[in-house]
Order: sequence, then structure tokens, then C-alpha cells
Amino acid sequence: MIGVLEYAQHYISSDKPYDDFIKKISECLKPNGRLYIAIENRLGLKYFAGCCEDHLGRVFAGIEGYSNRDCARTFTKSQLEKLIINNGFKSTYFYYPYPDYKLPEIIFSDDYLPSEDADIPIDSNYALERLKCFDERKFYKTMAGQEELKVLANSFLIEAIRSE
Repeated sequence: MIGVLEYAQHYISSDKPYDDFIKKISECLKPNGRLYIAIENRLGLKYFAGCCEDHLGRVFAGIEGYSNRDCARTFTKSQLEKLIINNGFKSTYFYYPYPDYKLPEIIFSDDYLPSEDADIPIDSNYALERLKCFDERKFYKTMAGQEELKVLANSFLIEAIRSE
């Protein structure tokens, strides 16, 4: 499921469209079936560094919070984990594509985080105008191997495993 979850409020009519969408998909899978989700991270480092939010085209839109009128909504890592686990899945495994899931050049994972000498692609696919609030390359070098990189990845590729 690539770039779909963020629009669930448009095709699921309920008080909890994102929960209901994930639950419906879970019910379609076999026991121990897997769902792969690719989605932007609401707290992606590129957004703090000045990139426009991918769906709305506004700087800091996801970080500052979405309005009820916004066409799409992305989530943090912990929000996604909760959303998936609370709606029919028993576990998740996260991958971290860079610069993002749309045009990945390198993919890290929960078990393989970038080292200090990793050549992380920064701005090779940022199509929208952006600010340059700080040097992302320097940030990645100082944070090499740290768990915080999981929270600040630009996007996620998630493997969700259905409960039996």
C-alpha cells in the first residue's frame, strides 16, 4: 500500500477512518499475512529542515498539526505502530528509505541504522520549494547509529504482520 493510508478519511466514512481502513485490510489477509505500507513520516527530518509537507505543499504543515480540512494526514512512527497493532496486526518491522520511499537510494532498517560514514542522500527528490534551516548531512553524521534516527526518518516502509 503505497501512499494510500494518508487519504483514508476520503474513502472511509467513520469517526476513525484510519483505524477502520487498517482493520478492513487486516480482515482480508490470511493468518500471519503481511501488509506493506509506504508513507511519509509526519516528523521527518526534511520537514524540520524546511521542506514543504508532501501533500499540502506548506512548510511545517504536518509538524504543526493538520486541520480537519486538510486532504491528507501523515503519522509519526509511534502513531503508526499503535494504529497497526490496535487494528488486527501482531507486529511491525520498520524500514527507513532515503531520501524517501518514492525514490529510495538507500534503505536502513530497525536492525541497520546509518553509520557516521554513510552517504545519505539528502535532497535528490525534493520537488517543492524549500527553506534550508540547517545542514541535514551534519545532523546525520552526529546522530550516526542513534535510535532517534528511527523517529526522524523522512518516510517509512512498514511490514505489518497479521495476528493469527
